[in-house]
Amino acid sequence: MKLEHNPLGDASSLAAAMSDLANTIDARAGADPGSSWTAKLLAGGPSLCAKKLGEEGVEAALAVASESDAAVTQEAADWSTT
Repeated sequence: MKLEHNPLGDASSLAAAMSDLANTIDARAGADPGSSWTAKLLAGGPSLCAKKLGEEGVEAALAVASESDAAVTQEAADWSTT
């Protein structure tokens, strides 16, 4: 099945976004879990991180399947603002 839109952009843009996401996670990892949701997730261990990633992944997949590019962008942004 070929998508009629390109919600994730080209591969180089996606790679850059993933690199930015990794840098953001690294920067927030040492923050106070009381003030950073990312630090709270990391402090909760792999199980809590997996649960949140699963929730966001389902939302992103549903957006890709049936919503606008803007909705996909919003769901992708949720990952980086967690």
